[in-house]
Amino acid sequence: MIIMKLLFDGFYADRFSAESVISLLDSLQTQTEHIEHKNIASILKKKVNHLLPGTMAPDFTLYNIDSSLISLSEFRGKYVYLNFCNNKSYTCQKDYELLKSLKKKFSRHLEIVTVSSDKDFKSFIKQMYNNECSWIFLHSGRIPEVLKTYRVRVYPSYYLIDPYGRILMTPAVSPSENFENEFHRV
Repeated sequence: MIIMKLLFDGFYADRFSAESVISLLDSLQTQTEHIEHKNIASILKKKVNHLLPGTMAPDFTLYNIDSSLISLSEFRGKYVYLNFCNNKSYTCQKDYELLKSLKKKFSRHLEIVTVSSDKDFKSFIKQMYNNECSWIFLHSGRIPEVLKTYRVRVYPSYYLIDPYGRILMTPAVSPSENFENEFHRV
């Protein structure tokens, strides 16, 4: 159990590669005779695999600016540039201008989805209309678990999801870090 704890902690401290940790947890899970160790290894493996490139993006359903429920899975068939923002973040506000440009250039292949963590969603909506932002905005207010699921610790946070719902980049580069070049590469 101590080894599993060290593997888990080492993975999140970037001391071990994901492949190495998963391989060791697989070995522990298949070779141990203790049921409890198998269960713990299985749980740790799920946590380590969570949000890694190639894994399925966790689905969620949130309200959009028209108070309609929208699910992430509705965007299958297109790439999704998922970002988590808060209006109090200056960086988020700066990125909106760059996201407008990305929306114009790539709207045929890329869906931009912004999840707002703002408490006052109505003022957020007003600001989006005033700034002429034309992509999908969702509100996490009633369902804050989505922020935990995606491990949002800073704003903005970005993910790139492929047309099949798998995570391609976690974290994805921001628009100011030349996302356009990365998207062309993909």
